[in-house]
Amino acid sequence: MKKQLISVVVPTYNRKEGIKKCIMSLFKQDYPVYEVIVVDDGSTDGTQEMLEQLKKQYKFRYFRQRNKGPAAARNLGVKKAKGDLIAFTDDDCILYKDWLSELKKKLINKKIVLVGGASTLTRDDSLICKWQIAQKKKHGERFESNNFLILKKAFEEVRGFDTNFAYPGSEDAEMLLRLRLKGYSFERNPKALISHHHRTTFKALLKKAYHYGHGDIIYMINHPDKKLKQSHYFFTIPFLSVRNAFEQSKFALPIYIVPFAILNFLNFVMLYYGRLRQAIRSKRLDLLKYNPDHRLIVEKN
Repeated sequence: MKKQLISVVVPTYNRKEGIKKCIMSLFKQDYPVYEVIVVDDGSTDGTQEMLEQLKKQYKFRYFRQRNKGPAAARNLGVKKAKGDLIAFTDDDCILYKDWLSELKKKLINKKIVLVGGASTLTRDDSLICKWQIAQKKKHGERFESNNFLILKKAFEEVRGFDTNFAYPGSEDAEMLLRLRLKGYSFERNPKALISHHHRTTFKALLKKAYHYGHGDIIYMINHPDKKLKQSHYFFTIPFLSVRNAFEQSKFALPIYIVPFAILNFLNFVMLYYGRLRQAIRSKRLDLLKYNPDHRLIVEKN
């Protein structure tokens, strides 16, 4: 039986070493028929020059756009794709050799249009890395745009990612919700593994939280019925930070409760700051009373 062509789309921005490792791992896949499409989202760190050189060794397709964010970069990649199946990953990920094969295994009926995999975090001895691992263990696996396979037809039916998401943060959740509302189902294969390398600096941590806050507001603007009245507000952040630290300590040594609480506090502050900035920009301060409702996305059919 002839294998379907899978187009792998990878957006990148100012991570020339990360995207190089990602591409190298993609060309070790055991799935027989696939193409790799890299979309440079206006990098300024020498990524363009590095990719032009790397193309001489690996036969991937390369496109460049001015900086618009990963949502727009992924959409461009899909537009250029030749396959009927689209796999997404990111420039901070290294793919296991059977990643594509394992994702493809779970496309077993017409209602399932998307298959998500699982990830392992690259470990180091930093406090932030330990915090990230505890966070992941607390929340579990989610369907994320660094590790899923989707039918191109379904992706196009919902018009892809919303390019109003200028930063990485909730753009994948919002697109998945539109698929759910169309009646489509998702499947998960924990054997479709990637190794995810988070940046483990305070600056990267705060930037990521800010971006998610920005995305939360756009998510609730797009889906006004998918929001929950907050049971807590800004002044309760210290309490929430400590409570989360105790929950995270189940996955780490108790000595990390205090530093985890501090990181939680900083994360919450930047999340709310991102929400505030986007709420002001969108003239929707009323949305600060709510949290985005992601339950329809995380529930498994």
